[in-house]
Amino acid sequence: MARIYWTDEELMILRDAAEKGVTAEQLAQILKSRTKASIDNKARELGVSLAGGKPEIDRKAYRRIMKELGES
Repeated sequence: MARIYWTDEELMILRDAAEKGVTAEQLAQILKSRTKASIDNKARELGVSLAGGKPEIDRKAYRRIMKELGES
């Protein structure tokens, strides 16, 4: 299958939609030639956060801060 390169318009829509809290599922309805997975991958590549993403937790920072608070 031939690769379909992202257009400037698609990238603009992805960035704009992400700022407004749109999910990858919703974007897949708008960008008909893109799957949810390809949208998630492109967002990650661009450093864009989409709504409904997996929460990111820095467990090391959490343990450090909790330890510091416990010693106070």
